[in-house]
Amino acid sequence: MKRLKGSVLLVFLITVIVAGCGTEGSVSDKEVDIKASTPEGNVESKIKQEVPTEEELGLPIYPNAEVDKDASGTIENTTKEGTSKYEGLVLITGDDYNTVVNWYRERLSGMPGFFDMTMGQSDSGTALFSVGTDKEARVVTITEGTDGKTQITVASATR
Repeated sequence: MKRLKGSVLLVFLITVIVAGCGTEGSVSDKEVDIKASTPEGNVESKIKQEVPTEEELGLPIYPNAEVDKDASGTIENTTKEGTSKYEGLVLITGDDYNTVVNWYRERLSGMPGFFDMTMGQSDSGTALFSVGTDKEARVVTITEGTDGKTQITVASATR
């Protein structure tokens, strides 16, 4: 919750600076709503601290991994151009980095728009995969921790 409140404050301050007058918002334990009137039109942002599902993300979630609930959630922005939604999930597992990289590579490689940005360099300690299109982009980042844990970030952006 501390990260959410810190992120919310930052988003709110940026909105106030960009929008000037005409900004209002509300904060609850799990959601922040910000509405702003700008010269370009109205903007509404909703930030929710909730764990997205595999279906919502459009990506597989690594089995038996622990969810970092403070670093997971959804941001939805609505403007006159439409609505964009960003969902993210951070997972921690004790499984070996290469095991996790290979698990994701196997599952994502058959998806439309698959791109392995690690280019076979998974021994570098960071792997990055993307799938999807410009309107529905999905990314998985896998990082080898110094504590023997592997961190997985699963993110989805739709416009």
